[in-house]
Amino acid sequence: MSTSSESFSRISVHSLQALLLLAVQSLIEPAGVDVWTFSHVTMAHCIDLGLHRELGGPSAELSAVASHL
Repeated sequence: MSTSSESFSRISVHSLQALLLLAVQSLIEPAGVDVWTFSHVTMAHCIDLGLHRELGGPSAELSAVASHL
């Protein structure tokens, strides 16, 4: 939580991973931050990064990085 301001200020895959870890931590430790807030911010980051879109068509060749995402 000490670096949460940095995680929330930049939108990247790394900050998305940090938000997901904080969401899992808040599920384990209920006295922590609200998991619904993390879910909302995580979904907003995914949309900003374009991860909700389908990549190409069914016959599109994807790079290793694109298929991993």
